[in-house]
Amino acid sequence: MAKESTPDGPQSRDLLNISSDMALLLAHRFGDGLVYFRDEGERKLFGLAVEWGLLSREGYLTPEGHSFLATHGDD
Repeated sequence: MAKESTPDGPQSRDLLNISSDMALLLAHRFGDGLVYFRDEGERKLFGLAVEWGLLSREGYLTPEGHSFLATHGDD
């Protein structure tokens, strides 16, 4: 029998970690508005951020990205 995931189960913790990591990535931008990578892990998150619509392919924060940061980040 398959186990059901609970809100505090491993999948939920993974999503919280991704959200936290994503907020850190999105907040790491400079005056030109581009997101800059601090390490290879952030480069991998970039693709996910573009897929989620949080960043443009060029690396600029989208309106959805601003909304995400307002909810999940310190920005």
